[in-house]
Amino acid sequence: MRISLAHLVYYLLVFVLQVLLTNLVDTGLWVTLTLLPLIVIGFPATWDVRITMPVGFVLGLTADLATGGVPGTSAAACVALAALREPLYRGIVSPDGQNPAWTPSVRTLGIWTYLKFALAVYALYMLVFVLLDGFTLTPILFILARTALSTLAGVALAALLSLFIPERS
Repeated sequence: MRISLAHLVYYLLVFVLQVLLTNLVDTGLWVTLTLLPLIVIGFPATWDVRITMPVGFVLGLTADLATGGVPGTSAAACVALAALREPLYRGIVSPDGQNPAWTPSVRTLGIWTYLKFALAVYALYMLVFVLLDGFTLTPILFILARTALSTLAGVALAALLSLFIPERS
């Protein structure tokens, strides 16, 4: 259940960048920029779902409070992702259980495999987030468009930032 100091610093910087992005970059109603899925999928492989879900909840709630968002939207999306991160990884990256690269990045998985994995991760996260954020009579096409645009923007950001993830020792 260990996490290296380099990873801790990296993910702390990603969290600070998340807060800065949310507070300083206005993307309007159509796109939500988030880096939280990058942190959740970077949890150590030794962490069981009973650990990742509460940590994901605290991470999401902290982000919601630090950014002035609706409390609980990021928390719920992080919990859903924390619960499904390992099955998504096994299903997309390692169906035969042979790929030990549990720190998903462009360097460890290759660009195409990483993009498939990040697309699934961000789609799940953004679907939960957008549904909870727009839990009113928001038109379904707006919800789908916002989910798709936010997913694509998030995957691009995650792919770029994954190049700087420290190697696991």
